[in-house]
Amino acid sequence: MWIRILIVLLAVLNLGVAAWWISRPPAAATPVPAAIAMPAGVAPLQLLDEDVVVDALPADDVPATADAATGPDSQTPPAKAPDVVEVAAETPVAAEAAPVIERRCYVVGPYDNEAAARAALGRLAADAPGSWVRGTEASASAWMVLVPPAPDLATAQATARRIIDAGFTDYFVISSGEQANAISLGRYQNREGALRRQKTMADAGFETRLQPAGKVVPAQWWLDVAATALDTAQLQSRSGGAPVRSRPCTALR
Repeated sequence: MWIRILIVLLAVLNLGVAAWWISRPPAAATPVPAAIAMPAGVAPLQLLDEDVVVDALPADDVPATADAATGPDSQTPPAKAPDVVEVAAETPVAAEAAPVIERRCYVVGPYDNEAAARAALGRLAADAPGSWVRGTEASASAWMVLVPPAPDLATAQATARRIIDAGFTDYFVISSGEQANAISLGRYQNREGALRRQKTMADAGFETRLQPAGKVVPAQWWLDVAATALDTAQLQSRSGGAPVRSRPCTALR
């Protein structure tokens, strides 16, 4: 019952408001205020969104420009432009490249013995510090183990009897030639076998030596030289006249 009464009341109120809105009088235009007259000599206020024509001002009221202020009758000197100082850019100086010293390598020799090779190395040491001695051992197609030659045949035969008493039977007394009165203890095809025989005789108290036989290549010595200030002629002169051959430095050890 009360809900229906409220609904009817709200409907009536809405109809009344709508009727008032339709029947209200139009709003009056807002009067624009008249321009205020400015006193003579006073420039009007210019807003950012307004365009004011300067010609509207009296000729005497136009403010002087910067050019007029610097005219011939003006006491204020014109502003002087700041001096421009040009700074020359520093040109980078290229660093001088270090000179490349060419290293040359040689093989000097062969020498018959190590002492001669080392003497030549000493003469080259100042100008060829990157040098060294290299040698090879003697080689042969066969090796003999010998008791060195005795002063006479009788002494050699006495040594042979001692060898028999020590239990060795493979010996031979040389009676002629360069090795006369020496005692041969065997001939071997390789150096290792001869060395083993030599050690066995040394353990029994006999002094022996190895003697190359057959095709013999003697021991030789060379200088491997790496130098920067010596040429082939200088090397040959200072190394005792030994042969000198150029060689790639990569081939040296």
